[in-house]
Amino acid sequence: MKNRVYLFTFMVVGCWGLAACVGNTSIKQGNVLNIEAAMQTKKHLVLSDLNDSLECIPLETNDSSLLDNRAYLLYADEQNMFVKSKDFLYRFKPDGHFLNKIGRKGSAPGEYNMLHSVSVDSDRELLLCYIGQKKIQFWGYDGAFQKEVLLQNEGEITAVGMLGKNRIISENRKYSDNGLEISIHIFDMSGQLLKEIPMNRDAQKVNLNMHTVPLMYVNGNAIKYKDVNNGMLYSFFEDSFEQQWMFDLGRYTPSRELLEDVSRKEILMRDFAQLVDIQESDRRFYLLVVHDNSLRGIVIDKKTGQLEYSQSILIPQRGGGIENDYIGKCSFWPSFISESNVMYGLLPAEKITSDGKENMKRFLFGSIQLAEEANPVLLKVYEK
Repeated sequence: MKNRVYLFTFMVVGCWGLAACVGNTSIKQGNVLNIEAAMQTKKHLVLSDLNDSLECIPLETNDSSLLDNRAYLLYADEQNMFVKSKDFLYRFKPDGHFLNKIGRKGSAPGEYNMLHSVSVDSDRELLLCYIGQKKIQFWGYDGAFQKEVLLQNEGEITAVGMLGKNRIISENRKYSDNGLEISIHIFDMSGQLLKEIPMNRDAQKVNLNMHTVPLMYVNGNAIKYKDVNNGMLYSFFEDSFEQQWMFDLGRYTPSRELLEDVSRKEILMRDFAQLVDIQESDRRFYLLVVHDNSLRGIVIDKKTGQLEYSQSILIPQRGGGIENDYIGKCSFWPSFISESNVMYGLLPAEKITSDGKENMKRFLFGSIQLAEEANPVLLKVYEK
């Protein structure tokens, strides 16, 4: 009995020591980041550990600009901000003043029923919107519809972005009895296919019911891309691409069969992990991982591989994220990071307490008068 007690004590202390060791050392080896170790470690920080300064910008609320409670900031610079809500785009000035809405519901030219992705060309004040069924629409910042383009390829398109100034990039999937083939397609601005780059192939038969989607985002002059079942993060440029990082989920890695089989969704959500969002600054990765039916936020220093944060959080659109020690109960998670490493996130008005509103006054750009039905407040965070 005594030996069992000693053994149990050794196991507990040993496991604690392993977690502490992982928490205080790098999880990076070469270009591989050990996300499995990050998930097994609890690491806490507060917003002041990450930022030099903070601004709070209430988004104007009126009948034309009213956003829903799942609004998401897609892009921001020093002249414009674009927020997606209710499958529409809303354009605001940097001070929160509403400018215009982009698009109309419907199936006619110049209308759409769903926005799958949006790319921004700030030089030409142009928006590229993927509306599904291989259709791309181009809109001006002012909401003027310009044209619709059909991407000329075979298979299913699951993600689309603007590559440089004159190229469109997409992930393409072909399902068959022989398995699944994934490739990257490069198009010109008229939708003509220029190049096909094979990425991944599975010999097993798969089901497309889950409609799992990859990660594709802009970082500097590159499009970053990660397949849902492959940990490799690629950087695509106008004339080349390269492998840069590997996110290793270890024993939490789901098989393609699990990802594509809707009947096994509960097993997938409980026992395995899915990397569902990546935000990247020059210094850090901000990762969102779904595991055990909950969401985990992970922050990693890219240079040192130091794990800086690993906690279960609420959905960021509902106020989840890193503890904000400046404004009580107003957590923060970046939904967009600019080229100058400014981080942007939206805080739902209903999550702001009376104390929070009082704390917020010293960081306000303008005045604040928030009712529960008001639009979110933009938190603009300048990273250290």
